[in-house]
Amino acid sequence: MTPVDSNVTSNASVPTWIVLDLMMSGVDGLTALKQLRASGDDIPVIMLTARADDVDRIVGLELGADDYLGKPFNPRELLARVQAVLCRRRTILSAALEQREPYSFGRFRLDFQSRTLQQDDRPLTLSGSEFALLKIFVNNPMRTLTRERLLELLHGPEYDGTDRGIDVQVWRLRRILETDPSAPRFIQTVRGRG
Repeated sequence: MTPVDSNVTSNASVPTWIVLDLMMSGVDGLTALKQLRASGDDIPVIMLTARADDVDRIVGLELGADDYLGKPFNPRELLARVQAVLCRRRTILSAALEQREPYSFGRFRLDFQSRTLQQDDRPLTLSGSEFALLKIFVNNPMRTLTRERLLELLHGPEYDGTDRGIDVQVWRLRRILETDPSAPRFIQTVRGRG
């Protein structure tokens, strides 16, 4: 499903986190992290190292790594650290989004703080899941979001339910937003993509 409102066309290859080895061939992990943060990218990064030196760990954290793990490591510990970082990040992002200014599109106004949607100053009723889905679309304008990505954004990466359930939620949201839900203006389907 594609929320119409910007110029980005797809996020299918966008990672949600990076595990970065300190000792890589070519560019070392600290340089790669420094370049990543200098570009303004705030994707969660977990650094890996076989070095025992505390200085590397401190520099990595100061450059913007979200966590650090020494080698050898237990894969379950890495997974637990990734999940903890992503959970913290979701909490921070959610709080920041709730503080943002209302978003207007067409005849609608979405207020993040009061969790309300208005059409021409007339309040509309949204369920919690409809609000959460609309917020995802507003925060990802003009991006083609697969069913899997929508479910991940709604429920987290560990969600293992069916992906077809999202179709019903999108259909309900279209009935609220669209004059003609069969010919949507705001939430469009890109056949074969999302």
